[in-house]
Amino acid sequence: MIKNNKNPCYVKELETGYVVIGDYQLFKGYTLFLCKVHETELFNLNNEF
Repeated sequence: MIKNNKNPCYVKELETGYVVIGDYQLFKGYTLFLCKVHETELFNLNNEF
C-alpha cells in the first residue's frame, strides 16, 4: 500500500524502512517503524544494516 500511495497512515520512507502512524491510537501519536528487511528476530539483522 505504501508503494502505491494508498496507505493513509504513511509518514516517511527511510533508508532502512518506513514510518507509519498506528491504525489504532491507544496512545496519541503512536507510530511504528516497518523494516524493509524481514527477519524473525532483531539480532538476525546484519550489524551494518
